[in-house]
Amino acid sequence: MKTMNKKERSTQHYSSSQKILFVGEGDFSFSACLARQFGSAVNMVATSLDPEEMVYTKHWSCETHLEELKRLGCLVLHEVDVKEMSRHPTLIHMEFDFIVFNFPHAGHFPWLCERNVQLIKMHRKLLKAFFESASEMLSSGGEVHVTHRDDFPYNRWKVEKLAKGAGLYLKEKVEFQKDYPGYHNKRGGGIKSNKTFPLKDSYTFKFSVITWESKDDDDEDNVSSGRLSDEIEGILPVMNRLHFKERDEAISYEELICASLFGSFFSSCLCTSSNEGLEGVSSMAMDDYWAFFQDAMRQKEFMNPGNGLNEKSVRERLRPRDAELERVEAGLARARALRREGTTNWSSISAPVGADYVPQGDIYRNATAFHRSYLLMEKLFKIFIYKEGEPPLFHNGPCKSIYSIEGVFFSLMEGDTHFRTQDPDEAHVYFLPFSVVMIIHHLFDPIVRDKYVMKHVVSDYVKVISQKYRYWNRSLGADHFMLSCHDWGPRATWYVPQLYYNSIRLLCNANTSERFNPRKDASIPEINLIAGETIGLTGGLPPSKRTILAFFAGGLHGRIRPALLQHWKEKDEQVQVYETLPEGLSYPDLMKKSKYCICPSGHEVASPRIVEAIYAECVPVLISQHYVLPFSDVLDWGSFSIQVSVNEIPNLKKILLGIPQDRYIRMQERVKQVQQHFMVNNPPKRFDYSPCLEFFVVFIFFSWNPEEINPLSTALSPSASSSFNASLPDVHIAGGPYFQPPLEKKQETWKDKRYSKLERLEAGLARARSSIREAARNGSLKSTHEDPDYVPQGPIYRNANAFHRSYLEMEKLLKIYVYEEGEPPMFHNGPCKSIYSTEGRFIHEMEKGSVYRTTDPDQALLYFLPFSVVMMVQYLYVPDSHEIHAIEKTVIDYINLISHNHPFWNRSLGADHFMLSCHDWGPRASTSVPYLYNNSIRVLCNANTSEGFNPSKDVSFPEIHLRTGEMSGPLGGLSPSRRPILGFFAGRLHGHIRYLLLEQWKDKDKDLQVYDQLPNGLSYDSMLKKSRFCLCPSGYEVASPRVVEAIYAECVPVLISDNYVPPFNDVLNWKSFAVQVQVRDIANIKRILMGISQTQYLRMYRRVKQVQRHFMVNAAPQRFDVFHMTIHSIWLRRLNIRIQD
Repeated sequence: MKTMNKKERSTQHYSSSQKILFVGEGDFSFSACLARQFGSAVNMVATSLDPEEMVYTKHWSCETHLEELKRLGCLVLHEVDVKEMSRHPTLIHMEFDFIVFNFPHAGHFPWLCERNVQLIKMHRKLLKAFFESASEMLSSGGEVHVTHRDDFPYNRWKVEKLAKGAGLYLKEKVEFQKDYPGYHNKRGGGIKSNKTFPLKDSYTFKFSVITWESKDDDDEDNVSSGRLSDEIEGILPVMNRLHFKERDEAISYEELICASLFGSFFSSCLCTSSNEGLEGVSSMAMDDYWAFFQDAMRQKEFMNPGNGLNEKSVRERLRPRDAELERVEAGLARARALRREGTTNWSSISAPVGADYVPQGDIYRNATAFHRSYLLMEKLFKIFIYKEGEPPLFHNGPCKSIYSIEGVFFSLMEGDTHFRTQDPDEAHVYFLPFSVVMIIHHLFDPIVRDKYVMKHVVSDYVKVISQKYRYWNRSLGADHFMLSCHDWGPRATWYVPQLYYNSIRLLCNANTSERFNPRKDASIPEINLIAGETIGLTGGLPPSKRTILAFFAGGLHGRIRPALLQHWKEKDEQVQVYETLPEGLSYPDLMKKSKYCICPSGHEVASPRIVEAIYAECVPVLISQHYVLPFSDVLDWGSFSIQVSVNEIPNLKKILLGIPQDRYIRMQERVKQVQQHFMVNNPPKRFDYSPCLEFFVVFIFFSWNPEEINPLSTALSPSASSSFNASLPDVHIAGGPYFQPPLEKKQETWKDKRYSKLERLEAGLARARSSIREAARNGSLKSTHEDPDYVPQGPIYRNANAFHRSYLEMEKLLKIYVYEEGEPPMFHNGPCKSIYSTEGRFIHEMEKGSVYRTTDPDQALLYFLPFSVVMMVQYLYVPDSHEIHAIEKTVIDYINLISHNHPFWNRSLGADHFMLSCHDWGPRASTSVPYLYNNSIRVLCNANTSEGFNPSKDVSFPEIHLRTGEMSGPLGGLSPSRRPILGFFAGRLHGHIRYLLLEQWKDKDKDLQVYDQLPNGLSYDSMLKKSRFCLCPSGYEVASPRVVEAIYAECVPVLISDNYVPPFNDVLNWKSFAVQVQVRDIANIKRILMGISQTQYLRMYRRVKQVQRHFMVNAAPQRFDVFHMTIHSIWLRRLNIRIQD
């Protein structure tokens, strides 16, 4: 980050060149102040917790500030909760140099003073969640700034401790002075929102991610000790300065950081083969430092709780190392010396040692050094694999996908490889066998995209092995490695700082702009093994028969591919670039006919096209930014590939035509030679992919310095990377429960695994999730899938492509089992001619034998509980008793019955079961069975979040009043030009919202016609069809049949409700075809509706007509109608969970 001038307080913290996020803004005066000083706000994002309307209500001064911010280019967002801001749909892909939170506060309550313990706990909870969220959004070297009073009682918030829990340390604490021109600190709420408050002892706390940078060291013998020598040089003077404070004074956080570094130094230094780091430090000084460290340990919990780094473990590290470790280190020392000897030989041909293959030629940086190091690896190298953890998340991985190398490596390591040892004391490195792909496959929700599932699995696993074994604590993870080919592999390591900073990370997504460290991490190739093996993928035509100059075909992913497709898509016969291959063309054949294969990065830097090109003997053309190429410490990628910067894409043909034929022939021969290093063999062969991968681990561990040979080969361009990621639909579906009883069976071979019926069903769901996720990335406004009936498109959908893909997957996979227990009229039956008619219609359709119904429960993905709350109320409820005990007892008895007769309820604790009710008491009936309420999918018309409706697992169901049991009267209404009424409502005085509406507008306006009872001569249906906007206020409950009635009449619905989740909200973008008015704005309804332009109204009108098909009730259900849309919403919830036998 840019260094600031400390004399200029108003600008020393921030610069116009840095990306800044302001959260919890009141009247936006602070962000506006900085924007004025910068003269621009394009680098700023300013947010508030309150909706925009409430901000204007609370702070009269905000209008000027917001206008100024928007004029200067600031992105202003409202309703941003600091506790979940990292998951905000606009902020989810952003990183910031500074995140600023001035005077955080959990809220003002008249009955709670600032000294109240309950309020202080609320403040702590707020800040804890804020720090956790902010730590995920920081760029490299970024800071979190919290301005806060530090006098009593505010010092009881324990801001520093809360930040530490999120992996942040206090970098600096400076006094805050109100010297920002135009800034006015404001209270957070209440009647004094526009009042300022005394600053008193206010400070800006500057936090940064806990890390310590290492300096480069040229001593090839001792990367670790050389680095630590530099580290201790900086630490010891600081510790000398701090050590002689009064011992009864509480140790500061700065001292704690020094203590942690000191402990890290000791542990790491004692795991190296040199003691250079301790030179110049007297034994007396060491005793003093050890005493200091003991004090720190006694007074404060260490930085990483549960990592086993306590006084006892540190003392163990200070003891002489055991004989076994000494022997291992001695072997490594001899290997280093031999490897150095090989490095000094610059011959391109290795000494002829080894019968299988002798590395030679220009494809290697130093063939002799590589060969010598490889032979030493085969002789010495041993890996211990922790046995903790059970499949499918551990000791397992995918073998037939774009992430297949992750699974293949797991399978080979779990097999009988000679690199594996069962004795951990003999091991040089230790493998953490968790699979990020499988974690995401089984635990991750494809809609909400909550990545914290990785945090719990990875951090818990490291905690288990660190407590059970001594090896992690001995080196702080430096001799451990993990492997991941998933895009989120790097993110999975963030949650354990020692794994992130110390351990070797083998990653396909080797992106230096995302903190990939080439000096300790390893780049591995991404290989798409569609069939699980490479048979049939290799080989191609000779150079003379390759008629195509360059070829690429692939989806519009990321930022680089759109530039490539824009310049070259189907524009040149020699440079053939396609987004979708025309029919009759084969992707492998085109690669084998091409001289050069274009390999642009997609959403992430790695691409399987690189290895596909090598397999096809086609020279790769690499177009990427910040990508460290696989095995680049050994391979000279410049000898067999072309690297083109992104800004040279328009000149791609000129660059390739400028390569002489003889040079191309040499490069193509080298591609054929390097091919064997990317081969996947079963069993593995020498110098193929798997041993090379293991070699790469030992390559890092031997402290091989790439600068001895050549600088690292990276596919970089000078410009900064700003990757584009298409977001998934903005819906409210969170990851559901994950039910996995302990597994007793060990993993079977990666080719011969046998699956149970349930596992096959779950495998189908996993493929569906992946397909939907891919569709969500590829577009949003129009589906790319063919469909004879209907192709979703337009802004009425959150993501049309994802919805259509999901719908097609549902039609292909979904089967529902309807329990046969129970007798009509309360079971297998429901009303079809009332306001609750959709409940009866759904039950009857399922009973008639829907295409989704199966009579084999083992084939089902979902299980329907066919009771009708409406019918229970009709037959069991005593009028005016206000007691529903009989209804609750009936539900309890039914769940007990099906759980005893079938294994499926107990298998998932009800998570793959669903009930459906359109009665107001539907939610209340479900509370009688806790698992039904908390786990099961509840399909409810009364979708009220204040009454326990959970959008992450429950489904909002439309309320449709079918008076005759069928849709009566023609659909549609008058054209927009013939609708003279601005807004219309007629209905009884049910609930407080209608009371406010009728009080304000009843019989008071010709444009806004509101009635509690229609006058004689007026038809309700005709009034709907003559109105532009139809008011749909909630009654006693949040749902209202008027919403669907308005859609049928092609009248734009105006939703007036509190805490209501509209039907099919996971798919439909209600804001595109409906107006949502807050209850407090009822008095302003006419002004709001008049403020909608004619153009916008016509757009909304057309969208209402389009969305109408999703609310149609058909005698025989048709695709995309209300029955199928309800099924689809239930299907989406089933996608969020995984069930295990």
